Amino acid sequence: MVKDKERNGSVRIDWRFLGRSVCQRSFQELHGIGRPRFSKIWRAANAGAEGPPADLRYLKKSKLATAASSELRGDVTGFLHHIYASIAENLPDVRDGTIEEGEEDLESSVVELKSDPYQSAVSKSKIAKPRKFFRSMPIRDGSLEPRYLPPGTMKDYWTQYVWASDFSAMKFRKVSSHTECTECIKHKSVIQSLSHHLVARRTQQELFYKHLDDQFRDRVVYWKSRSDSRSHAGSLTLIVDGMDQAKCSLPRNASLLKAKIFDGLQRPRLHLSAVIAHGHFIALFLTESDVPKDSNYCIETVCCGLELASKSMDLSQVDITVQCDNTPRELKNGHFLRLCCALTSNHTVRSMRVSCLRTGHSHEDVDQLFGQIAVKIAKMKVVPTSSCFHKELGRVCNELERPHERGRFVYKVDRVRDWRPWLLEAIPAKLAGIGGPGAPHVFHFSRFDATGLEASDLIDPLYSKTHRVHPHDVVLRTKLWMADANYSHSFRFYPRELAYKQLPHGLPPVVAERNPLSEEYKAGILKYCPILRSNEFRMTEAADYLEQWVCGTLPLNPLMCLDACRLGDPFRAATTPLRANAATSFFVRPNPLRLLVCKIPIETTLLLR
Repeated sequence: MVKDKERNGSVRIDWRFLGRSVCQRSFQELHGIGRPRFSKIWRAANAGAEGPPADLRYLKKSKLATAASSELRGDVTGFLHHIYASIAENLPDVRDGTIEEGEEDLESSVVELKSDPYQSAVSKSKIAKPRKFFRSMPIRDGSLEPRYLPPGTMKDYWTQYVWASDFSAMKFRKVSSHTECTECIKHKSVIQSLSHHLVARRTQQELFYKHLDDQFRDRVVYWKSRSDSRSHAGSLTLIVDGMDQAKCSLPRNASLLKAKIFDGLQRPRLHLSAVIAHGHFIALFLTESDVPKDSNYCIETVCCGLELASKSMDLSQVDITVQCDNTPRELKNGHFLRLCCALTSNHTVRSMRVSCLRTGHSHEDVDQLFGQIAVKIAKMKVVPTSSCFHKELGRVCNELERPHERGRFVYKVDRVRDWRPWLLEAIPAKLAGIGGPGAPHVFHFSRFDATGLEASDLIDPLYSKTHRVHPHDVVLRTKLWMADANYSHSFRFYPRELAYKQLPHGLPPVVAERNPLSEEYKAGILKYCPILRSNEFRMTEAADYLEQWVCGTLPLNPLMCLDACRLGDPFRAATTPLRANAATSFFVRPNPLRLLVCKIPIETTLLLR
């Protein structure tokens, strides 16, 4: 088609087919185009369109366009929403190491493609058609946080399209060293072995789904506690966890430390822990690798979180919830539970609860926080010392997107107090059976007058004959799982009369010792210091840091201020004087009393052949 402009201003159209001039009717017949289709193409050409309009008569509609009106889509969407909330976890999956110069552009590069005119035409063709039935509304929420499923693939055709359109925030993580739930693996193994027994396989699948529903209900309890902490002044929820040590190795240098000569350098790995006070702040704690990451250190971090929270609220009128991993190495141990009892008896807090998710399903928002930090740590090019890492960590912490927790605190912890003998001398009751299968996952310390229980409801094997029940006695109530409606046992854990006599004042006066370094490890680090100082590498600051750390001459920060957790009950102080030899009597270890926390046998849920 050629347009020629004549002298009088009109436009003459020359229709051509294979180089020959033809009339308009011949042009249509030779191309096999009817009059309505020709009119649409003619209007599009005059409008300057990039291509011809879509001919919906012979165009096969894609299943993606028709999926929104499918009844099956609602079922698939509900299924995906269920596994997003129950199985998918906030699991950081960032390896240690710095990102090279050319890799940052690859991460942030986004290619925008033009919209498909055929796809838009298919969508517009359905607007004028009235719906006879209301369909399920697809979930299109761009604010969903990324969560990861165990390694695998999704083979269902419909699920692929619903997943891509509505659940892009849920991804399969790569196979890594992260442990998985033992119960889940057992269920999957039994289901796989029952391929020829459909009834038994279906029964086993129902048991597996019940296990997933149970752990999901535990998560709902934590989410409710988190929501209460953000909205209610009488509740505070802290979640405490530690980051993988391999991501915080020092010194860091993206180019020089790749030299073959440094293959044998065992770089010290710093410890990084976090305390998230939901609705209030984020506190990060950085320590050298020789500072023991035991119950003393974990107690110190929790007390620091309470100290920060005390600046904006009266802790004596607040119920504290501490969410932690289901492991005795950190907080689920007798030492931290004694601290919870002491703070409750001292009226420092109104009550204190320690909660743990099920093993293998314990990853939550704090792990997602570590994933964000790990990505930023990997981009740090040169970090010679722990002090420099502390400064960089402060910058990273301020860049974190946590709208509910606006406070940001980063501490370099070099020394911690020795809480264990100090608390054992004050509260000699020893908890047995708090770990392993059948152990409780919730430990709630509160005063007797706030529980609503009768004296006959208490399990009191230790003090029933020696101390009368007092309204301020500390009661320990336990639950097997977080989602259980009722407490399984209620113990009279610490009588008020005994607290008058034994509960100490102040804070532990002794500092815990650091882990000693072996001579072989010291020699293995010191031999690289001259190489780091050489003219070829010029890493003098990193060499000085390694030498000072190995020799024990590194400057130490003072102990953290924990005045909010300082014991010294005003009611007890008004009636009983301080003991003159209190500082020395803390380390007289009495024969510990044993308070057995009853284990409830777990019902076997595996269907064996």
